[in-house]
Amino acid sequence: MPDPTAPKVKWTIVVEPSTDMALRRVLAARGTRKGDLSRFVEDAVRQRIVQLSREPG
Repeated sequence: MPDPTAPKVKWTIVVEPSTDMALRRVLAARGTRKGDLSRFVEDAVRQRIVQLSREPG
């Protein structure tokens, strides 16, 4: 579980416009709040790290 009191690191990422719009639609449908985009990206990265750590090679 992440430490909510730990300092945050700022990333700059680049995505396709279609990815941006699709994600923003999903977040808007759920009632977007401040920080939702960052939380979504962090959750996705964590899931991918777990997935990659389970794959051989």
